[in-house]
Amino acid sequence: MKISIALLLMIFAPSYAIADMKSADKHYFEGDYELAFEEYSTEAEQGILKAQIRIAKMYLNAIGTIKDLDRAFFWYEKAADRGSALAQYNVATFYAKGIGRMQDKDLAFKYYSLSAQQGNVDAQTSLAQAYYSGTITDRNYEEAFHWYEKAANNGNNIAQNNMGLLYFQGQGVPKDQKQAYKWFYISGQNGYGLGGKNYRKLEPLFKYGEISLMQKEAKQWLKDNP
Repeated sequence: MKISIALLLMIFAPSYAIADMKSADKHYFEGDYELAFEEYSTEAEQGILKAQIRIAKMYLNAIGTIKDLDRAFFWYEKAADRGSALAQYNVATFYAKGIGRMQDKDLAFKYYSLSAQQGNVDAQTSLAQAYYSGTITDRNYEEAFHWYEKAANNGNNIAQNNMGLLYFQGQGVPKDQKQAYKWFYISGQNGYGLGGKNYRKLEPLFKYGEISLMQKEAKQWLKDNP
Protein backbone atom coordinates (compact mmCIF):
# COMPACT_ATOMS: atom_id res chain seq x y z
CA MET A 1 0.00 0.00 0.00
CA LYS A 2 1.34 3.41 -0.94
CA ILE A 3 0.70 6.35 1.35
CA SER A 4 1.73 9.77 0.13
CA ILE A 5 3.98 12.01 2.20
CA ALA A 6 1.26 14.67 2.16
CA LEU A 7 -1.22 12.24 3.72
CA LEU A 8 1.28 11.27 6.40
CA LEU A 9 1.75 14.94 7.25
CA MET A 10 -2.01 15.38 7.54
CA ILE A 11 -2.24 12.40 9.88
CA PHE A 12 0.68 13.18 12.16
CA ALA A 13 0.94 16.99 12.16
CA PRO A 14 -1.81 17.56 14.77
CA SER A 15 -0.15 15.19 17.25
CA TYR A 16 3.17 16.99 16.80
CA ALA A 17 1.44 20.31 17.44
CA ILE A 18 -0.17 18.99 20.62
CA ALA A 19 3.18 17.63 21.81
CA ASP A 20 4.95 20.92 21.10
CA MET A 21 2.25 22.90 22.90
CA LYS A 22 2.56 20.64 25.92
CA SER A 23 6.31 21.26 25.93
CA ALA A 24 5.81 25.02 25.63
CA ASP A 25 3.22 25.00 28.43
CA LYS A 26 5.53 22.92 30.62
CA HIS A 27 8.43 25.34 30.19
CA TYR A 28 6.16 28.37 30.66
CA PHE A 29 4.70 27.18 33.96
CA GLU A 30 8.14 26.08 35.17
CA GLY A 31 9.38 29.61 34.58
CA ASP A 32 11.65 28.84 31.61
CA TYR A 33 10.11 31.69 29.68
CA GLU A 34 12.73 32.13 26.97
CA LEU A 35 12.46 28.52 25.85
CA ALA A 36 8.68 28.65 26.12
CA PHE A 37 8.68 31.80 23.99
CA GLU A 38 10.66 30.04 21.25
CA GLU A 39 8.29 27.09 21.26
CA TYR A 40 5.14 29.22 21.32
CA SER A 41 6.55 31.29 18.45
CA THR A 42 6.90 28.20 16.30
CA GLU A 43 3.38 27.06 17.13
CA ALA A 44 1.92 30.53 16.58
CA GLU A 45 3.46 30.70 13.12
CA GLN A 46 1.83 27.34 12.36
CA GLY A 47 -1.57 28.77 13.25
CA ILE A 48 -2.12 27.32 16.74
CA LEU A 49 -4.63 29.72 18.30
CA LYS A 50 -3.60 29.18 21.92
CA ALA A 51 0.04 29.85 21.02
CA GLN A 52 -0.90 33.07 19.24
CA ILE A 53 -2.70 34.34 22.34
CA ARG A 54 0.11 33.28 24.68
CA ILE A 55 2.87 34.86 22.60
CA ALA A 56 0.87 38.09 22.37
CA LYS A 57 0.71 38.16 26.17
CA MET A 58 4.45 37.50 26.38
CA TYR A 59 5.23 40.38 24.04
CA LEU A 60 2.84 42.64 25.94
CA ASN A 61 4.34 41.88 29.36
CA ALA A 62 7.97 41.25 28.34
CA ILE A 63 7.85 37.60 29.42
CA GLY A 64 10.74 35.67 27.90
CA THR A 65 11.27 38.40 25.33
CA ILE A 66 11.47 42.19 25.03
CA LYS A 67 8.28 44.22 25.36
CA ASP A 68 6.92 44.83 21.88
CA LEU A 69 3.44 46.33 21.64
CA ASP A 70 3.34 46.04 17.85
CA ARG A 71 4.02 42.30 17.95
CA ALA A 72 1.60 41.85 20.84
CA PHE A 73 -1.11 43.56 18.84
CA PHE A 74 -0.19 41.60 15.70
CA TRP A 75 -0.78 38.26 17.41
CA TYR A 76 -3.85 39.36 19.35
CA GLU A 77 -5.39 40.62 16.13
CA LYS A 78 -4.67 37.33 14.35
CA ALA A 79 -6.32 35.39 17.18
CA ALA A 80 -9.19 37.88 17.40
CA ASP A 81 -9.99 37.56 13.71
CA ARG A 82 -10.09 33.79 14.19
CA GLY A 83 -12.78 34.22 16.83
CA SER A 84 -10.98 34.25 20.19
CA ALA A 85 -13.08 36.24 22.66
CA LEU A 86 -10.05 36.90 24.87
CA ALA A 87 -8.02 38.20 21.94
CA GLN A 88 -10.96 40.33 20.77
CA TYR A 89 -11.13 41.90 24.22
CA ASN A 90 -7.42 42.71 24.16
CA VAL A 91 -7.55 44.16 20.64
CA ALA A 92 -10.48 46.34 21.75
CA THR A 93 -8.46 47.57 24.73
CA PHE A 94 -5.50 48.44 22.49
CA TYR A 95 -7.80 50.53 20.31
CA ALA A 96 -9.79 52.05 23.18
CA LYS A 97 -6.72 53.21 25.08
CA GLY A 98 -4.49 53.89 22.11
CA ILE A 99 -1.88 51.38 23.26
CA GLY A 100 0.98 51.38 20.76
CA ARG A 101 -1.26 52.86 18.06
CA MET A 102 -3.76 55.58 17.38
CA GLN A 103 -6.95 55.37 19.39
CA ASP A 104 -9.82 54.11 17.27
CA LYS A 105 -13.20 54.23 18.99
CA ASP A 106 -15.09 52.46 16.22
CA LEU A 107 -12.74 49.47 16.20
CA ALA A 108 -12.67 49.40 20.00
CA PHE A 109 -16.46 49.23 20.04
CA LYS A 110 -16.46 46.55 17.32
CA TYR A 111 -14.08 44.22 19.15
CA TYR A 112 -15.61 44.78 22.59
CA SER A 113 -18.98 43.89 21.07
CA LEU A 114 -17.66 40.74 19.39
CA SER A 115 -16.00 39.59 22.60
CA ALA A 116 -18.97 40.48 24.81
CA GLN A 117 -21.37 38.58 22.57
CA GLN A 118 -19.20 35.48 23.08
CA GLY A 119 -19.54 35.85 26.85
CA ASN A 120 -16.23 37.43 27.83
CA VAL A 121 -17.12 39.07 31.14
CA ASP A 122 -14.42 41.75 30.96
CA ALA A 123 -15.65 42.76 27.51
CA GLN A 124 -19.24 42.83 28.75
CA THR A 125 -18.21 45.15 31.57
CA SER A 126 -16.18 47.38 29.24
CA LEU A 127 -19.01 47.53 26.70
CA ALA A 128 -21.47 48.46 29.44
CA GLN A 129 -19.14 51.20 30.62
CA ALA A 130 -18.80 52.46 27.04
CA TYR A 131 -22.57 52.75 26.72
CA TYR A 132 -22.84 54.35 30.15
CA SER A 133 -20.15 56.97 29.64
CA GLY A 134 -20.54 57.53 25.90
CA THR A 135 -16.78 57.26 25.39
CA ILE A 136 -16.53 55.06 22.29
CA THR A 137 -20.19 54.95 21.27
CA ASP A 138 -23.35 56.94 21.86
CA ARG A 139 -24.55 57.00 25.47
CA ASN A 140 -27.35 54.51 26.03
CA TYR A 141 -28.35 53.64 29.58
CA GLU A 142 -30.60 50.79 28.50
CA GLU A 143 -27.72 49.09 26.69
CA ALA A 144 -25.44 49.84 29.63
CA PHE A 145 -27.89 48.08 31.94
CA HIS A 146 -28.17 45.14 29.52
CA TRP A 147 -24.43 44.51 29.46
CA TYR A 148 -23.83 45.25 33.13
CA GLU A 149 -26.54 42.73 33.94
CA LYS A 150 -24.84 40.07 31.81
CA ALA A 151 -21.46 40.78 33.40
CA ALA A 152 -22.98 40.87 36.89
CA ASN A 153 -24.65 37.52 36.36
CA ASN A 154 -21.30 36.20 35.16
CA GLY A 155 -19.73 37.20 38.47
CA ASN A 156 -18.00 40.53 37.80
CA ASN A 157 -18.11 42.41 41.10
CA ILE A 158 -17.62 45.84 39.48
CA ALA A 159 -20.57 45.22 37.18
CA GLN A 160 -22.59 44.09 40.19
CA ASN A 161 -21.82 47.39 41.93
CA ASN A 162 -22.73 49.34 38.82
CA MET A 163 -26.02 47.48 38.58
CA GLY A 164 -26.71 48.88 42.02
CA LEU A 165 -25.91 52.38 40.81
CA LEU A 166 -28.23 52.08 37.82
CA TYR A 167 -31.08 50.84 39.99
CA PHE A 168 -30.44 53.59 42.55
CA GLN A 169 -30.34 56.35 39.96
CA GLY A 170 -33.04 54.92 37.69
CA GLN A 171 -30.80 54.89 34.63
CA GLY A 172 -31.77 52.36 31.97
CA VAL A 173 -34.14 50.72 34.44
CA PRO A 174 -36.90 51.94 36.79
CA LYS A 175 -35.51 53.28 40.07
CA ASP A 176 -35.53 50.57 42.74
CA GLN A 177 -33.65 51.14 46.00
CA LYS A 178 -34.13 47.56 47.16
CA GLN A 179 -32.61 46.17 43.96
CA ALA A 180 -29.82 48.70 44.33
CA TYR A 181 -29.13 47.46 47.84
CA LYS A 182 -29.18 43.83 46.67
CA TRP A 183 -26.59 44.40 43.94
CA PHE A 184 -24.36 46.55 46.16
CA TYR A 185 -24.50 43.81 48.77
CA ILE A 186 -23.65 41.09 46.22
CA SER A 187 -20.76 43.16 44.93
CA GLY A 188 -19.43 43.74 48.42
CA GLN A 189 -19.72 40.08 49.35
CA ASN A 190 -17.81 39.25 46.18
CA GLY A 191 -14.90 41.35 47.35
CA TYR A 192 -15.48 44.78 45.80
CA GLY A 193 -14.93 47.32 48.54
CA LEU A 194 -17.01 50.08 46.96
CA GLY A 195 -19.97 47.73 46.75
CA GLY A 196 -19.68 47.11 50.49
CA LYS A 197 -19.54 50.83 51.23
CA ASN A 198 -22.54 51.52 49.00
CA TYR A 199 -24.91 49.02 50.57
CA ARG A 200 -24.02 50.30 54.04
CA LYS A 201 -24.80 53.87 52.92
CA LEU A 202 -28.29 52.76 51.88
CA GLU A 203 -29.14 50.97 55.13
CA PRO A 204 -30.57 54.08 56.87
CA LEU A 205 -33.26 54.15 54.15
CA PHE A 206 -34.73 50.81 55.27
CA LYS A 207 -36.23 49.17 58.29
CA TYR A 208 -34.29 46.36 59.94
CA GLY A 209 -36.71 43.73 58.69
CA GLU A 210 -36.34 44.99 55.13
CA ILE A 211 -32.56 44.80 55.36
CA SER A 212 -32.75 41.24 56.62
CA LEU A 213 -34.99 40.20 53.73
CA MET A 214 -32.81 41.93 51.11
CA GLN A 215 -29.69 40.29 52.48
CA LYS A 216 -31.43 36.92 52.47
CA GLU A 217 -32.32 37.40 48.80
CA ALA A 218 -28.78 38.48 47.96
CA LYS A 219 -27.28 35.53 49.84
CA GLN A 220 -29.56 33.16 47.95
CA TRP A 221 -28.35 34.71 44.69
CA LEU A 222 -24.74 34.21 45.77
CA LYS A 223 -25.51 30.60 46.69
CA ASP A 224 -27.14 29.98 43.32
CA ASN A 225 -24.32 31.72 41.45
CA PRO A 226 -21.07 30.58 43.09
